[in-house]
Amino acid sequence: MNQPDTIDLTACDREPIHLPGAIQPHGVMLVVDPETHLVRHQAGDTERFLGVAHTVGRDATGLLG
Repeated sequence: MNQPDTIDLTACDREPIHLPGAIQPHGVMLVVDPETHLVRHQAGDTERFLGVAHTVGRDATGLLG
């Protein structure tokens, strides 16, 4: 199968990536307060990737190293 020489990115602006809804199964998301470094929100399988099921209220520095 031949690949095109150029990539058409015109459809990218229509992708709803700005709408929250799901985290990819191979990742997690932590929302961290920049002043206190405390986790305010979490999404994804944090237990699998960080070894901790509940990260909200924890120090992100300790979780991430």
